[in-house]
Amino acid sequence: MLTLAIKNLKRNKLRTTITVLGIAIGSLLISIIIFTMISLRDLIAYHFAQVFEPENIFLVSFNPNTNFKTSDIEKIKDVKEVAAIYPAIELSFSIPQKQIGGKIVAYGNNYNANRQNIQKAIKEGKLVSGAIPIKKGHTILSKLLYDKLSRPAINQKLSVEINTPFQYLQPKHAPKEHTTEQTTQPVTPMLTPPPTMQYEFIVDGYVNALNTGEGPTMLISLDTAKEIVRQLIDQTISPDRFDQELGYNLLVVKATSTETVKEVTDTLEKKIFKDKDVIIGTAAEVIDSINKVLYILGGALLFVAFFSAVVASLGIINTMIMAVYEQKKEIGILKALGATNKQVFGLYALMSAFIGFLGGISGILLAIILFKAGDPLIVRFLNNKGLDIQHFFVYKLWVLVVISAASALVGLVAGVLPALKAARMDPIKAIRG
Repeated sequence: MLTLAIKNLKRNKLRTTITVLGIAIGSLLISIIIFTMISLRDLIAYHFAQVFEPENIFLVSFNPNTNFKTSDIEKIKDVKEVAAIYPAIELSFSIPQKQIGGKIVAYGNNYNANRQNIQKAIKEGKLVSGAIPIKKGHTILSKLLYDKLSRPAINQKLSVEINTPFQYLQPKHAPKEHTTEQTTQPVTPMLTPPPTMQYEFIVDGYVNALNTGEGPTMLISLDTAKEIVRQLIDQTISPDRFDQELGYNLLVVKATSTETVKEVTDTLEKKIFKDKDVIIGTAAEVIDSINKVLYILGGALLFVAFFSAVVASLGIINTMIMAVYEQKKEIGILKALGATNKQVFGLYALMSAFIGFLGGISGILLAIILFKAGDPLIVRFLNNKGLDIQHFFVYKLWVLVVISAASALVGLVAGVLPALKAARMDPIKAIRG
């Protein structure tokens, strides 16, 4: 029956080709949408795995009163399933003459030395020998910043302007409300600009995936960051009193395993920092949030692609109705020779399904050709943005099978009406034409 179905479709090759092309376009759109969404999801998961360990929980302070001090760290140590605690400091910098701005992150060297992306950069020669632990006054750049600076030579000095972190700002720098004799409306007075300072770093190299992709980033030692904060805020605070008096605006808490991350996070949120202005998050939460956005976007795009499938099905209906009309005599002869209504229905339903399947396969092949051609361009673009990847598009066999089967199903459903028309045809009238 399949041979007969193919033979019938060949009678009008142009019409069949145009109909297949309509299905192929719908299949192409759906393939591009699905594989792009899958590739983006995998890229995000890969990037976060390169930058952050899945066991890590990140705590961010939002004002001087919630900076993480010695007492907070001691409380976290007592939490069950906490494997390690890494205090950190985040600053912001600018290079006005180059119109570049970004952030400075300082972790403890014991944390930096174990990061996969840094170990990889050392092996690839992107960091000078001995760059880890990071020396005082030295820095490792994100590749994005490294490129923006026109690839400065390793061991070159880099001068930046560092701003006071808002988590350390004194009350005189914060907005206040006051009243006058004329009005009782809240008024924001002129603010004293937060202090800034120039600091010169020695560049030890760069790392492709240094942060979460938020922009140009510098990685410095924790001791350097403490010194900078003390100079910006209060130089009278001795270095050994930093943890008790100023504290850290960023904290990384490592759970014993990925399974205990939620347990530790719940304890931190509901007990230790319940009433404090602290943001607590994990890499898994960020990935889940981004995935939800991708699913919503993908769903909306697939809804649009659905209409292309509807239009393509109308093309199949038209093709099959014309085929039935042109092949009335053949249908009559088949029925006269003993073919049942069920067999005739099956023949034309098979023709429709074959058109759908052929269009689906064609669309998938077109999508793969486009992916192969576009992948190097996308990889080059993402590498320039600091993402260390070898390929972007990911192919899933089960997705290819589903799209092919769905295309055949669309063809089958679209061919039901013409097939019924053929099956119900009176053989004598059909032969007479």
